[in-house]
Amino acid sequence: GKVGTNSCCSAKPSTVCCSSGTCGAAENAERLTYHCLALIRPDNSNVIDVFDAKGKSKSFRSSQKHGGKLCFSSHDAGNDADGLLSPCFDENGNHGEPMDPCFCGVDEPHIHAHVFNPDRCGGDGCIAGRNGRKPNLGFLAQLTLFEVEGITTPLLGDNVQVGSVPISENLPNECNSSDISRFLTEKGFGVSQWRTWSRGARRRSGVGVGNDEAVNRNRMYPILHEDHTDFLIYNRRTENLHLEHPCDSCGSNDIHGKFRLTHSRRWKIYDERSGQKTDPKEISLNFFEAESEPFSLLDFLSDFFELDSNRDYV
Repeated sequence: GKVGTNSCCSAKPSTVCCSSGTCGAAENAERLTYHCLALIRPDNSNVIDVFDAKGKSKSFRSSQKHGGKLCFSSHDAGNDADGLLSPCFDENGNHGEPMDPCFCGVDEPHIHAHVFNPDRCGGDGCIAGRNGRKPNLGFLAQLTLFEVEGITTPLLGDNVQVGSVPISENLPNECNSSDISRFLTEKGFGVSQWRTWSRGARRRSGVGVGNDEAVNRNRMYPILHEDHTDFLIYNRRTENLHLEHPCDSCGSNDIHGKFRLTHSRRWKIYDERSGQKTDPKEISLNFFEAESEPFSLLDFLSDFFELDSNRDYV
């Protein structure tokens, strides 16, 4: 369906892509690695929004009834399990026909997951099995998520699908750019310094953050924040993901929440036409979900400052 673009700050949404950089279609700076991400929707709808290497979004849903939380970890199963569970990309990490038929017999793009099992998945991070057992593909692929019709917004055009997250305590719709500026000023820093850091820019030796010719390592993805368009900001260096809103009224960017990394998949792909397995490409697919606690701007900025009772460190 189509959703409007009203914002918390202005009835007219900004078309500026969060101050700097480009939307998700930016070229990958990493060597032969295609960076993709998936956002697990917090409404228990069994839907994830998957952003490919060019930043294009497609939604996938499981229609299988299970009554539990989805887990996308491969639990260190090995044997290329990450790639086998993710037949939704072409050889360049973009949405399209998978390179090979899936072991499950399905040819169309899809993603496998399983129901979270505390006895087999471990803790909340679901990284490895408790007993050190490597699960088989039958367990890891017990659920299949197929592509579903996405959402479009007038801001980006009728043919551009976007992901969607609701407004909540975890992902609030609030104007807080002035609070960010005031907090940084009190600590003796400028907004530009924090933005350079949050965007994952690297510093040249001996050059301050604010004066550096930044190498921008972040990716920007448009997403619907219930009734307006925001941008997911993904820092490839730190693997942090947060939500920003370019506000016309404020003339700056508000922070509308952050996400936590829950699972990672990474696998190699080879050019079968060459018949060689040297210098393979690699696809990285990181899964995120909204933080469980209500959003705190101070906590969000604390990654920039290491706070203790006496002083701040940068």
